[in-house]
Amino acid sequence: MSPPYRSGHRFGITAMLTAIVCGVLPALRASRPDIVDALRVSQGSTGLRAGHRVRNAVVVIEVALSFVLLIGSGLMLRSFVALQQVDPGFDPSHILTFTLQIRQPDPGRFAAAVRQIEERLRALPGVEAVTAATPLPLDGGTQNVPWAPEAVGATDPTAFRQANFFVVRPSYFETLRTRVVDGRAYTDADNRPPFDKVVIDDRLAALAFPGRSAVGQALLVRNLRPQGPNPPQNVRVQVIGVVRHQRHESMAVEGREGLFFVDQAFGGVAANWAVRTAGLPESMAPSVRAALLDVDPRMGIAEMQPMSVFVDKSMAPMRFSVVLISIFAAVALVLAIVGLYGVLSTVVRQRTAEIGVRMAFGASHRNILQLIVGQGLRLSAAGVVAGLIAAFAITGVMRSMLVSVKPTDPVTFASITALFLAISAIAAWLPARRAARLAPTLALRDE
Repeated sequence: MSPPYRSGHRFGITAMLTAIVCGVLPALRASRPDIVDALRVSQGSTGLRAGHRVRNAVVVIEVALSFVLLIGSGLMLRSFVALQQVDPGFDPSHILTFTLQIRQPDPGRFAAAVRQIEERLRALPGVEAVTAATPLPLDGGTQNVPWAPEAVGATDPTAFRQANFFVVRPSYFETLRTRVVDGRAYTDADNRPPFDKVVIDDRLAALAFPGRSAVGQALLVRNLRPQGPNPPQNVRVQVIGVVRHQRHESMAVEGREGLFFVDQAFGGVAANWAVRTAGLPESMAPSVRAALLDVDPRMGIAEMQPMSVFVDKSMAPMRFSVVLISIFAAVALVLAIVGLYGVLSTVVRQRTAEIGVRMAFGASHRNILQLIVGQGLRLSAAGVVAGLIAAFAITGVMRSMLVSVKPTDPVTFASITALFLAISAIAAWLPARRAARLAPTLALRDE
């Protein structure tokens, strides 16, 4: 998945091109004035009429480019809304996280210290559950391990694929409220040798055992616990439970499937802790820190923060892209509307005598409004058509950063088209209203 800021940068370039087209082309024309036309402006506005095609073309280009940016902004906004509805596979609310460095080299004493920490934290008022894992979802840490179903992995080395690898305390799924969809979660009894049990997520279960229950099936995990000079190539483990898939790398993508092992199988290396609280997790931070220091004043405590921070950081790139593209789209839209208004104001000045004649022969205010607004909508429609063609071609680069939204999302395209035409009609109505209020005698006398 390409970083969202890259696509935002592409649309930023498009916005710059819009400004260049809107500013440079008129400036180039103004730098080469026709002296004769300039002298004849007061005798019929010939100079103004001579450049109407260039002005109309600039407006169409402005509309097309700003329309593409609005489409990109709309797609990103819909993706951001969809992202907020994504189920990460766990409940990050009311969880305080932190990392611990337990200064206890002896494995037995280390395990005893972990149990003491759990008991001390669970006894705190307002604490509902305590666990530890390496890594926690969305905390930025990653570790992978190759796996394969036993039936094929024993004979086919190419059947192995990478999965996210988690080392967890038995209370992990309860604390994070990750739903068990089949079998059971770990208990304290599983956190003892021979450590041949594994919990997997539903994505891995669907890949390894499609159409049947994964509970009771066996997996081969490569180089899981290398020990001694000649560690076993593959370790056989039995599936005891299937849980809901947790989004680990990002909220925007599902990520790899996951395998969960108990922490004592790896010497109790789970160092990232999570405490579920009844109230705001920030309010529990002082009492949690005090309880930890009561267990061991030498304990290293770091990065104490709510788990919701992980979610916010995961969504930050898309939030930045939405804001960036929206700003560019707004600027481009203003340029397009100002250009349209300017062209139509010029048209009104050019056609003052014509409007006077029409009104003298019985044209109503409504007819004049329709005349000018119609010309503005024709320019906008031409730009929208060009923008639609460009948008269908360009928005494909956004596919990797969209969530639950297609690059050709019909709702976005239809709503942006309707919005753009409505705004264009308002921009055209202002000079049209001025034209409709002209008195026929004054209009004819002006020419």
